[in-house]
Amino acid sequence: MRRAVFIGGFSNGREAVDRVGEALEKHHDDVVAYSFPYAMAHQKEVEKAVVRSLAVTHSAGWLAIWGTSPKEVQAFSPPLPRSVARLALATGAKTLQMFTNRDLVPDLSEAWRFTKESTAELAKLYDSESRGHWRYYLNGAISSCNAVDLAVMFDTEKTAVSLIYPDHDLYYTPTENDLSKANRYRINVEILPTTVHDSLILYPEQTLDRYYSGDAQPASISLGAHDAGYSAI
Repeated sequence: MRRAVFIGGFSNGREAVDRVGEALEKHHDDVVAYSFPYAMAHQKEVEKAVVRSLAVTHSAGWLAIWGTSPKEVQAFSPPLPRSVARLALATGAKTLQMFTNRDLVPDLSEAWRFTKESTAELAKLYDSESRGHWRYYLNGAISSCNAVDLAVMFDTEKTAVSLIYPDHDLYYTPTENDLSKANRYRINVEILPTTVHDSLILYPEQTLDRYYSGDAQPASISLGAHDAGYSAI
C-alpha cells in the first residue's frame, strides 16, 4: 500500500474523478484525485504530489505528469497522435459502442451517467477551470501527444512506466513502432481485455481490481484483439 495520485481525462468532472479516487483507496493508503484541467493549471502542485508516489492517469490526464518524478506511472488509455477530426469521429463511435455493446458496457445506466456528466462538464464554459478541457483539445495538445515518446523521457531507473490500453479502445492503438520503441526503453505496454476507452471511469472498482489482479497482458501478445474490427478510428 502506498500513496497514489489520480488525474482524470478529457471531460471527466469532479464526480467521475472522485469515484476513481475512492476505488484506488482499496489498493493504496493515501489517494489524491485531480481533474485534468485542474492538474494542468496547477502543475507545481501535481509535481509535488507525485514525488515518490504512484501516478495513475486516464487518457489526457497523462499530459499533466509530463516533467514530474513519480515512483511509478500507470497510464490508462494514454494519448497517441490522432487528428482533432479523428478524435471527434472516435468520440461518436465510442458513444455508440457504450450504448449498444452490452458485453463491454453491461449496465446502460452507467453509459447514461457518463454521457450526462461529461456533457455537463464540457458545457461549463462559464467556469475557467472547466474550459481547460476545450483549451487542450482545440490547441492540439491532446491530438499531438504520443504517450510512448513522452514515456521514454522518464528516467526508467527511477520511474517504472506502464501504458495500459483497452482491447476495444476506439481512440488509441499502439503501433508496431510504438511497441518496438517502448521495448527498447523498458516501457511496459499492456492490453486489458474486454474493456473500452472509458472503462476506468465507467467501472473504476472493477477495472482496477482486474488490473491489479494481473488480467492485463503484454501488448505484443494481445494486440491481435484489434484485428477483429476494434482498431482505433
